[in-house]
Amino acid sequence: MKKIDLTNKKMGIYIDGTPYPRLYWRKGKGTRCPSVLIKCGDCNNKVEIYYGYSPKEIKSRTNKNDPGIEINGVLAPKYFWKALLKKIGL
Repeated sequence: MKKIDLTNKKMGIYIDGTPYPRLYWRKGKGTRCPSVLIKCGDCNNKVEIYYGYSPKEIKSRTNKNDPGIEINGVLAPKYFWKALLKKIGL
């Protein structure tokens, strides 16, 4: 099995004929939560995933519940996304 580098930022890389996605990891700043931006390997289609607490929420400790995960603007608890991905076979 090939080792996959999760910091790829180049376009046009293919693994066995399939485009290799580009990943951009972003730290949380102020009120923004940490996120990962996933772009297609051969075009500019993208998915943005926000996860965890923002640094401001961590300092104030006002929200102690599960922050959930937001994928392209759809916010849901972690268990929902886990069940959905399991249902589609990922």
